[in-house]
Amino acid sequence: MNVIQIITAAITLIGGVFFYLLERMPGTTYFIPNNFNQALVADDFGFINQALPSLIHPFAFILLTVGVLGCKTKRGILFASLFWLTLDGLLELIQHDAANQFLTPLLPAWFNKIIVLDNVRIYMEVGRFDFLDLVFITLGVTAAYFISLLTRKERNSYEQANKQTE
Repeated sequence: MNVIQIITAAITLIGGVFFYLLERMPGTTYFIPNNFNQALVADDFGFINQALPSLIHPFAFILLTVGVLGCKTKRGILFASLFWLTLDGLLELIQHDAANQFLTPLLPAWFNKIIVLDNVRIYMEVGRFDFLDLVFITLGVTAAYFISLLTRKERNSYEQANKQTE
């Protein structure tokens, strides 16, 4: 495990939650209740308001994945990064009109009975595809990849220094 990566991921996720609470309208996000105080809602970030979560999500989850799994190799970090790039990219693409018109009828009825999956249909039908989100996903993945490499090297250097002093 890499504590630095896990803490960075946790702080990023907490910041993302606060961003959603302050910047998104109640009822538009899965975990924000419809009766949440709308007086807190602002649009201080402009166009970034919609795209920033697309950066935060893969960034935090790559660091969390790499940190929990203790990935030390570039290959392991790259694999985790590509996994989250693919997942977040596909989640964005299924919001495109062409994709959701094709895929929505294929969703099984049992999705409605499982928490989190119960909103997939609404996510596809109501969500909107935005190319800027794909750009921000890519930026988040790239940043997480390089930060993972940097924090991995610091950890390895520390371990090597301890071995040399023993």
